[in-house]
Amino acid sequence: MKRGIGVALAVALIAGVFAAWYLYPRAGPDRAGPDRRGQTLMIGSEVERRDIAAKDLDDLFTKEGTAVVKGADRIEFFKQEIHWESSSDWKIIQQRTGTAEQLSKAREALLSPQIYSWGRRGGHKKCGGFSPRDVVRFWRGNESVTFLICFTCMDIGVIYQDQAGRGRSWIIADFQPGKQQLKEVMERVFPGTVEIHE
Repeated sequence: MKRGIGVALAVALIAGVFAAWYLYPRAGPDRAGPDRRGQTLMIGSEVERRDIAAKDLDDLFTKEGTAVVKGADRIEFFKQEIHWESSSDWKIIQQRTGTAEQLSKAREALLSPQIYSWGRRGGHKKCGGFSPRDVVRFWRGNESVTFLICFTCMDIGVIYQDQAGRGRSWIIADFQPGKQQLKEVMERVFPGTVEIHE
């Protein structure tokens, strides 16, 4: 009798462990992480912003960040609700794990030097403030590069984070030449949601 109870408990324990492993959101091409709607990406409150003009992709992304985008194995897309008090109050309202095709298209656009205005510094425009309501995040293992996209300012903030989640000082760049390309990237995931302010 006791042996039968012990076996039943062991089977139930194994079944519970398997169920938890299966149901827990695991990193991967089809499941980049848990649903974070209502939470914050916490970008900007953790790392300092450098208000300079980037010279090239490696300066904007960091060399490590460029390697992450080139070798990314998964991608996430977000829509944010912006609050002016603090960037830590920016809240995720929509989240999608991208397909292989969406990853490829986003990588192609964001790695193109032609979409950025290298001679024009971002982040200092009279447009009401940097409001990155659209976000793209590339992952390679536990490293990531996050692109904070503001279609009001035509500015994009780029943050590389290492495997421990540590960010480096980030730069905002102007993407006026590539605004249509970036709109297409976001509307492949969130159709009809991007409004470009001229």
